[in-house]
Amino acid sequence: MKHYTLTGLSLKLLRLGIFLLSLFALVGFLTVLAFTLALIFRGEVLRRYYDLLRAERDLADLRSRYARLEERMRRIDSALTSGLPGDTLPTSKDWGSPIPIYITDCDTPCALPVSAPIVRGMHEDYHTGVDLPVKEGTPVFATARGVVVEVGENRRYGKYVRIRHARGYESLYAHLQDVLVKRGDSVQIGRMIGLAGSTGMSTGPHVHYEVYKDGKPIDPVLLAE
Repeated sequence: MKHYTLTGLSLKLLRLGIFLLSLFALVGFLTVLAFTLALIFRGEVLRRYYDLLRAERDLADLRSRYARLEERMRRIDSALTSGLPGDTLPTSKDWGSPIPIYITDCDTPCALPVSAPIVRGMHEDYHTGVDLPVKEGTPVFATARGVVVEVGENRRYGKYVRIRHARGYESLYAHLQDVLVKRGDSVQIGRMIGLAGSTGMSTGPHVHYEVYKDGKPIDPVLLAE
């Protein structure tokens, strides 16, 4: 049986081979590690870049909304201080309408004056209308074409507006903070007639809305589209 021994040169070559193989393995590992880190870093940079783009778009949208809100408030302030007639005030289309978009005109009540849930309906403890809770200062809109026949203030309704419509219908809007129309004004559906408040016998900001047919109260919900 023969025994093979490594000469000095062969041993050196073996050691060199092992060293080169280890070196290539280390270089390969470092390359993969660097590539992986580069991908992670690139992904983080891209994520932050897209976050920045979204933030810029959101900021632009907020600036646009703020500008529109400022313009609306300017128009309301102008109307309040100049005593303009009701048909020159902003409409519900300017504010985000409680009037369904497919309704362009009606001469009898066919909607609700504000966008809000009904918290108290008709016939509850002899309640002759519906209560719609909204923030104080929320615009209140006419629910049909008509003529303002009464603007007043009393202990029960606080500040209120009564509008006469066609075919014996009337609508009443109560507990207003401010009234933006006067007796004799002609109004169209969706015309701003006042701002919601808590005047009169009210426990909080809301709009009390009534509809009458030939002097008898009827449920406004049955008429709203």
